[in-house]
Amino acid sequence: MQHYAECIWNFGTTDNYNTEMFEHFHIDYAKKGWRATNFRDELPQMTQWLSHQEKVTMFETYLKDYHRTEVEREQEEQDALESETHPGVGLAISKKPASPSQPLSSIILKHRCPSFLHHLRVYLNRLLTRGQVISRIQLPHACLPFDQLDVWHTFKFSQG
Repeated sequence: MQHYAECIWNFGTTDNYNTEMFEHFHIDYAKKGWRATNFRDELPQMTQWLSHQEKVTMFETYLKDYHRTEVEREQEEQDALESETHPGVGLAISKKPASPSQPLSSIILKHRCPSFLHHLRVYLNRLLTRGQVISRIQLPHACLPFDQLDVWHTFKFSQG
């Protein structure tokens, strides 16, 4: 307990020192999973139930993104631009990346994100002007103008 005051003074509040978030996870994933079983050999049933919940959520997310209209996409882009212009809110990262010049294949493997290239292409495609945008059918085959990226492992939100 003696070092808490010094740590708070140096680094700010001790976030995540309460169990509220973990209790919520326990209710969602353990209690609801338990209730979905027949109360015999429950661990495999709970694991399968959780796997089904994750797949349903991922599919719902996919459908939500797939069925967005052009108006919704433009509104989302406008909201993103407006949020960047709000004074007093910022994002701080170190000047030098933790892992400079990482090959894209290495990023995919090290960070276990097999769909990284797809989402990177989608993101970069959204930044293009209307005349330059690549169609969804051609997007998976589009070549990226780089094969390495700098990787930062931490960032910090700040209020000015």
